[in-house]
Amino acid sequence: MAGLLAGHAAWLSFRGGIPWSFGENFLSTVLTTGVFSSIFLGLTLALPALLGEYRPRKAIEIFASAAALGLALPMTLAVAYDVLLGALHLSSFMPFLLRRSFWWCLLAIAIAVSRALAIGTPTAGFRAFIGLIPGFLFGGMLLDLFFLPRDWNWLGSMVLGAIVGLTQSLALDLLKEAWLEEFSPRLLKRQYILETEEFVVGSEEHCDSSLPEGPEQWFQISERDGMHALEIIDETQPVLVGATRFRFHILHDGDAINLGDKVFIYHNRYARARDAVPEAFS
Repeated sequence: MAGLLAGHAAWLSFRGGIPWSFGENFLSTVLTTGVFSSIFLGLTLALPALLGEYRPRKAIEIFASAAALGLALPMTLAVAYDVLLGALHLSSFMPFLLRRSFWWCLLAIAIAVSRALAIGTPTAGFRAFIGLIPGFLFGGMLLDLFFLPRDWNWLGSMVLGAIVGLTQSLALDLLKEAWLEEFSPRLLKRQYILETEEFVVGSEEHCDSSLPEGPEQWFQISERDGMHALEIIDETQPVLVGATRFRFHILHDGDAINLGDKVFIYHNRYARARDAVPEAFS
């Protein structure tokens, strides 16, 4: 969804000439780059708060901070890339496909770094980069070679956004190591990837996971030596892991965290593989 909306917003920013190109269309390309990257990064981080938690104000705050990073870094990189093309005269001897591939790779790097800065951990950027590279290379070259020559600008932008959004979401899902998943009969279940050293749960909007009711800051999950520990912040309301109440507990794959009428299941692929090693040699 974020990719599609970012692609549509990028199309709205087109100002004549050939979109996503440099040279005479330099200013237009810088604007399009900033619009796409800011909308894409902002929505990928804000939509879970809006659609999963129904917190519009929290979503707006997340979007604003992430979009600012997504606007500044990729636009600066676009300016630097154009200056490099002109200073070194790369356009005269570098093949078109190589020049465009290099640009799409740089844009993927810029958005990945922006995501790492927005979340606060290099791992978040690395996982996004793994998905963004094939998305931008395939979607970008498809845009350059098929859609733009036929003047199908809107359709090409939408396809680019859809491919980039799909590849990043697949990479984040396949490369996630630990996450919380809501226990629910719904097909689309709420998930939180544990990418930071501390993950706070509570009813306050500034929490990483905002619940409709409960203490403002209920508990936090901290990463220590590759393992995650649950620690209670507000002891006025109990948190049950399985059927036992803990104040501090090392989480294991499959642990059920009971929060009143909500249940979240803790998953850890690293722990699952580690626990399976003794079975393989038994």
